[in-house]
Parts: sequence; structure tokens; C-alpha cells
Amino acid sequence: MRLISCLAVVIIASAPICRAQLSLPAFSVELVNRSSSKSILRSTAVTNAIARAFAMSGSGTINVEYGFGVIMKANGDFETTPVTRGESGIWRATVPASIIAIFHTHRNEVSPRPSDRDMQESDRLQRPIYVISDRGVWVYEPDPMRRRKGRSSLQQPGGKQ
Repeated sequence: MRLISCLAVVIIASAPICRAQLSLPAFSVELVNRSSSKSILRSTAVTNAIARAFAMSGSGTINVEYGFGVIMKANGDFETTPVTRGESGIWRATVPASIIAIFHTHRNEVSPRPSDRDMQESDRLQRPIYVISDRGVWVYEPDPMRRRKGRSSLQQPGGKQ
């Protein structure tokens, strides 16, 4: 019997980040100055999934969030989980524990930046969370000092990871 580790993710749809430009269809990218954020956004698989999620959200006009996870393969390339539909103001998914980043949309009527809840979830999971909107793609990189105590879905019963 093979066990697969998964994360349960809840992202709810306002935190300033740094600005940089990336040529993607109709939007810019807001980045924190870290090489992992920059390289992930150069991936064709990731930029295609960003465009797909944004299109599925009606370019931010539909009151539903869409999202996906990013996995780094053994050869260093990135692949994405399927883009899935959330609910009004929330994206929920079970994604592999091997994800290195989470992307989701915000509708146009709310802040394009990661919300307080997005940042809390990023700190809890210790994974960056990207927000896709009509005003760009914003990222919050987790703060290792804010990691929540207790068991997360990444930890085994003894507290080991």
C-alpha cells in the first residue's frame, strides 16, 4: 500500500510587496526579491496555468476563485496541478505535499494583493502564495519565524517532517 502526502489548502480573498514586470498576457507580476519567485515565473507551465486560471475567472469578473499548485520535478523543471474552481472569496484544494508554491485568483473588486488570510496560510504551510488579478500577480513569501506551532498536514504523528 502506498501513502501519498497531501496538503489541505484554504485561501481566502488585502499587504504590500515589491514590483517587477514580466511579459504575460495583460498583466504584470509583483515579486518579492527572491530568486525562487523569479525562476518560477519564467516557467512555461506556470505562466500557462496563470493564464488559464485568470481566463477561467472571467479575467477576475466572476465571483469565484481559481487556483493551482506548483511542483518542482527532479530535473528542476516546474509542473502544475490542474487549475480548480473554488467558491466566492475562497479557493480550497487538496494538493500534493511536494508543492513549492500556491497560486489563486482574486476577483477585480477586492485587493489584488495577498490577504491577511493568504499570508497566514503561507506562514503556516511555509510555501509562497501568489495572487492573480487584473492588476498583476502578487506574491507573499512565508516568514519562517511565524510558522505555527502544532501539527500541520505536512508533519507525521511524531512531529517529524
